[in-house]
Amino acid sequence: MDYRGQHCPICGKEFCDGDDIVVCPECGTPYHRECYKTAGHCVNESRHGENFEWKPEEAARAEEKKPNVGQNVNDDGHKVVFCPVCGRENPAEEPNCLNCGARLYNNQNGGKAFIPPVELPNMDIQPFGKVVNISPMDMLGRNTVGDTAEFIGVNAQSYIPKFYKMQQEKKKLSWNWAAFFFAPYWFFYRKMQNIGCIFIAVLLVISGACTTKSVMAASSNVMQVYENYTNGKASAEDMMAAYEEYEKLPANIVSNVLVLLVHAAAGLCANYLYAKKAEKSVYEIRKLSQNPEQYRISLFRSGGVSFMWLMASVLLYIACTNALSVVLARFLM
Repeated sequence: MDYRGQHCPICGKEFCDGDDIVVCPECGTPYHRECYKTAGHCVNESRHGENFEWKPEEAARAEEKKPNVGQNVNDDGHKVVFCPVCGRENPAEEPNCLNCGARLYNNQNGGKAFIPPVELPNMDIQPFGKVVNISPMDMLGRNTVGDTAEFIGVNAQSYIPKFYKMQQEKKKLSWNWAAFFFAPYWFFYRKMQNIGCIFIAVLLVISGACTTKSVMAASSNVMQVYENYTNGKASAEDMMAAYEEYEKLPANIVSNVLVLLVHAAAGLCANYLYAKKAEKSVYEIRKLSQNPEQYRISLFRSGGVSFMWLMASVLLYIACTNALSVVLARFLM
């Protein structure tokens, strides 16, 4: 069958020549192969018992009168609207389908999903040597792999195999390069603000404890030489000599070593802390959710990453560092 002009119900994109297309064996709904693999089920699964059969969009529009929110009520007397993609009945006040996430009103593109599909673990590419067979229904702590992946969102295909391996081998340490290089900011990015604040506090304590009068004097000398360099009164060699003198101070050497150890600790424990955070959050969301649709939306909103918290953590660290410098300058200079 020619599916050109039709739309994939998962990503909402129009099928083109050369697309790898698969169809649901029950109802014939077409999908991009990767989209179907990501979703793990047919969006019309709830209608399979009704002998539902997918039809091209033009034929479906010709056969079916579009439901009017003001004229359709369910058995309880509530106004409802039917999803144009999966046919699911939804409360009239909902802008998106609670089953597949498609737009319920002014839907011009075949139902582009409100919630992006989650990239589940790829069995062909895993972040460690031995490939492990992971199913979305396998358990990670108190939750399934699929639910945990929904919560993680970005790079779930990378974190899930790591979490799974740690659980199987009963290990708490697993290396995370992003956390090593970008601690404490990585924790804020992954919405672990409390842990991020702890790492900021530790780094500030190290900075304060290792700042001595000689360090402050050498730092002031570097700034003075730099100012002279920008004004043409000092050479690049003078600048390098002043900086080398600053770096050779014992207090600075100790500070650099301690900071490196803090970053190494972040790299070693980040995956474990993130796995426990995901397990606890997903479990609590499931307990508080009144239905599967609310559960899925809550996972999407509560999990994932936050660029806002990332930027906030950078500004917080800069502000705290500047405040610490002012306080130390008063006591040491």
